[in-house]
Amino acid sequence: MEIHIGSSSYISQFLSKKNNSIVKISSKKEKNSIKTDYKNLSFLKKIIINQKIDYIIIFLGKNFKGKSKKKSFYINYELPLKVLNYLTKVNKSKLKIIFFGTYLEDEYRTSKNNLDYKRDKINLRNQVKLLSKKSKFEFVWLKLPLVYGKDQFNKNFTSILIKNINMNNTINIQNKFNTLYLLNIYDVCRLIFLIKKKWHIYKNKVIAPKAEGPFFIYELINMITKKTKLNFDVVYKNLKRKKKIRIKKNLINYKIKNNFINFLLKNV
Repeated sequence: MEIHIGSSSYISQFLSKKNNSIVKISSKKEKNSIKTDYKNLSFLKKIIINQKIDYIIIFLGKNFKGKSKKKSFYINYELPLKVLNYLTKVNKSKLKIIFFGTYLEDEYRTSKNNLDYKRDKINLRNQVKLLSKKSKFEFVWLKLPLVYGKDQFNKNFTSILIKNINMNNTINIQNKFNTLYLLNIYDVCRLIFLIKKKWHIYKNKVIAPKAEGPFFIYELINMITKKTKLNFDVVYKNLKRKKKIRIKKNLINYKIKNNFINFLLKNV
């Protein structure tokens, strides 16, 4: 059995589609999930005591794009740490916990919009590593690039891009030379399955999986126009050239089965 904390996340929803052995916990009202404001975590104790829990996956996190340092600190650092401390306090056996980081952690130059998110994720990662040496839990910190896929209703770059192409809107790009890595939701789910299957190999490690890319954003746009043969307007607001960011990956022994261009062709 698994516990998903922050089960309204896109990844959690995909993982739990055909799995009835997942206890889903969310601040949002959802079908078959426990709704909480996370102020009182005592309900977690009952779940852990009464059920055999194989894994806990913490999905809490959001990039506020520089709009609120306070909210970023709470959802990306303070709340996940609060949940972790409570879990290790009430549980007597060793827990196996998966956390999600971001490729942004390895950027040497990060845009102002992403700085809060990057800083809070790095600080949480450091605390998780520190606490794992003192408390009864094992962890995997999984750094992810931009995740895309079907039925994605949150507003990220790929979902907005596809929507604008379909509506024939002008596509506004902030930085022409921003570096982009991509990973399809099905590949993410396969990756999590692999980590759980080979937990003895990946436990207590920070994992950066291989992904599609790196692309400069303009390179990806050019690939799309070439493949789709669609005519749409693109406006690049910042033309300052940057070096392409290359992320050092340490999980490469799995095959990426999906491709963003093929996915896009099916959805435009």
